This record gives sequence, C-alpha cells and structure tokens, in this order.
Amino acid sequence: MNVDIKMKFRDFVFPINPNIIRISREKRTHQTNTAYGGVTLRDIGANPLVISGEGEFFGEHCTESFAELQQTMGSTGILTIPSQEPVNACLQSLELVFSDIENVIQYRFRFIEILSEPTEIPVVYTDGNSCLWDYAIRYHLCIDTLVRLNPHVPRPDRPIAPNERIFLC
Repeated sequence: MNVDIKMKFRDFVFPINPNIIRISREKRTHQTNTAYGGVTLRDIGANPLVISGEGEFFGEHCTESFAELQQTMGSTGILTIPSQEPVNACLQSLELVFSDIENVIQYRFRFIEILSEPTEIPVVYTDGNSCLWDYAIRYHLCIDTLVRLNPHVPRPDRPIAPNERIFLC
C-alpha cells in the first residue's frame, strides 16, 4: 500500500490509512433445474464492490476523527483508496472498538459501491397466446420458480393476457 496517498471518503481524509483493507466482489448467478435432471446456470451480473477493513485513530483528537467519519454514514461520495481506482460508494457500517490505550480508537468499516447503472430484473412481455409453462420451456426455467416470481398469474396452464410482464428471475 502506498503510504503517501491517504484513504479519503467525501471530504474526510483518514489521518492514518487503515491497517487492513479488504476489497471483494461476488458474481450473481441463478441456477434452475430443467427437465430430465439438467441444470441451467445464468450469469446475472456482478454485485457491487464491498470495501471493508480495520484501522486506528491516534492522538488527543481521535474521538473527533471518529465522529467526523461517523457523520458521513449513509451518504454517498467518492472513496479513494491507495493503489485503487476511486469508486462511488456509501459508508454502510462503522464500528467503534475501544482500546485500553489512551488516545487510541480502533474501528471497523464497510463501504459498498454505488453502481452507476441499476441492474434490471429480466422480464418478458406476454404475447397473449402463451402460458407460464410455455415460458418455462422457452427460457429453460423451472415452472415452480416462474410461479413464485409471478403471483399475478392465476394459473400457469392458461394463456396470459397480452402485454403482461413475466419476471424470469
């Protein structure tokens, strides 16, 4: 980690970079069972980055530093981390851990990336002739999943009125 660059969120500059910084991202997938024991795995996209870690504030103003960071809770802004590209993020959690050492406050944090483009739920519009069973076959989905995702459809074996939305996952 480059010690010359300080971690920063919005206008708050960390006096000392955190001891531990974890950056993780998970992939969203959806698995459905198909007829005759097959499985379909679909890539739905990436979840936002999660930036978490631990650090310490030192000195006679350590409680003020923590309070200043705490005031940014729930707000969004640019998070700058040494050796990483800046991200638009939200401070999701901040935990204060008291220390036995005078003028030292330990803390834990968790930022979550704010995605610039919201992810959309895959949806199709009905043609007026097809039922949920038809969509299950067409998109290789489990009928039970479609029934659960589309409670507005009264019967999976009856044609659905035209231009109704059907959620696929």
